[in-house]
Amino acid sequence: MHHIPNGDVYILFEDGEDTRQVQRGFAEDLSLGPKHIFVLPFGMERSPWNLEHVGKHVNLKADSIPTGTVNTGGDITGPFAFFIPAMAYSLGWVLERRSSDPGDNRVTITTRDGKLAWTYTDRKVPNGNVVELRDKTYSREQTFRISLDKGYAEYLSRGTRKDGYKDEERAQKSGFGYNRKGHGRGFCE
Repeated sequence: MHHIPNGDVYILFEDGEDTRQVQRGFAEDLSLGPKHIFVLPFGMERSPWNLEHVGKHVNLKADSIPTGTVNTGGDITGPFAFFIPAMAYSLGWVLERRSSDPGDNRVTITTRDGKLAWTYTDRKVPNGNVVELRDKTYSREQTFRISLDKGYAEYLSRGTRKDGYKDEERAQKSGFGYNRKGHGRGFCE
């Protein structure tokens, strides 16, 4: 599926009222083992993914690190980012378009054999909700949006919520030399 060009993209998940970015988490252990992929908390922004078409599949790199699956005793798990690509059971994904509208970049991201799909889960950790591989069902939890536009991704992931709620600029609430509205008191500026 080549409806999305090679280059930097943002992977987004629509979580009820919010649209949130998908990426590796901010805080990770210091090992070189596989790193989980998360639907980040609302308002968190990360760098784009790199998408590269290779034959009938795409390589997705999170912060320039390739992503793929792990085979643990016959069970395929993932998605993970690999600092050491040789640790991966399989690298590369298939993007299955969810709409016939050429402007609609909603996809299901599947393993190369098409059996398992990235799935949003309720398993929540400080980095966000863990994305896991599960049997492909084309459910809402397996629908992601690919955005080529950083501004659009930022707008969706932090600017507004679908219910019309708009984030307002948050001033520093406390701190030496600042009043509650974030304006300096005339010293320490």
